Amino acid sequence: MNGRLFWVALLFISGSWIVNTLYAQSKQLQEPIFLEHAIDTVVYEGSNLTFYYLTNTNDSSVISSINLNGIRGYALENESAEPIQTFPYYSLRQVHIQMDPFDIENSLQDEPLTTNTAVVLFNDGKMLTTSIGEVTLRSEDQVNHTLTPIGGSGGNDWSMNWYEAEDDLTIESFSIDVSEAFQKFITVKIDSATAAKQFDPLPIKSDEQDIPGIHLDELELPIEINKGENLYIYWAISPQFFGSIQSSLTLSGTTASGHPFTDQSPLYSQPLYLDNKDLQKIIQAKENAR
Repeated sequence: MNGRLFWVALLFISGSWIVNTLYAQSKQLQEPIFLEHAIDTVVYEGSNLTFYYLTNTNDSSVISSINLNGIRGYALENESAEPIQTFPYYSLRQVHIQMDPFDIENSLQDEPLTTNTAVVLFNDGKMLTTSIGEVTLRSEDQVNHTLTPIGGSGGNDWSMNWYEAEDDLTIESFSIDVSEAFQKFITVKIDSATAAKQFDPLPIKSDEQDIPGIHLDELELPIEINKGENLYIYWAISPQFFGSIQSSLTLSGTTASGHPFTDQSPLYSQPLYLDNKDLQKIIQAKENAR
């Protein structure tokens, strides 16, 4: 009797192991999945870009290089397969890529480069052509600074950039330097002495009750900024955006002497903490796009 129970128990354990193994195999990604990246930035010799991707927890490969429509970037020497977040079957990883100065000089002379895909090479010889969001690379800033950066801060929800005007200014336009597909995930509020006069006396949303300023899409332009006056730019990324943003808010206008100016305020975010529901949304979106 004991012998029969032993074999029954052994069969049960073996069956459970097989079922669990098959289930785990069914959850494996066929290839790494890159998160959405909204990047619009100037690159030069020594410039680095950071990319984020999901892969299987047992994947020991490391990214060697990334090719962005002819502009190559190489992983820094200390890159490893260490995850920044781990799940039962997957891990979220990042890779820091240093852009090739020769490619920058030869590919960005006439105009910026924009691409939605990348060719990724791993150290085990694997090659992957994948969607990465939208990346725009520029060779130089088209700005003439009239705002002096004073400081900034960041929290779980909102970040702030603080500037002081170097001259009397008229700001005529603001633009978020990402495509419309990504703009819906970015909220910007502007606060200055002039903008404060535009406030609606009604209370603002409860989740923004401590954030001064007025929403960018409700701001009445132009606004006047006096020399020495402070300008505060608050911005937040929607928790429904599972990716990374490296871009700018561009401000344009004229000085008191009539000279046009263009300035930029950086917008930067890393992927928010992901949970299992987020993972399934990311994986499902990639599968639907294939």
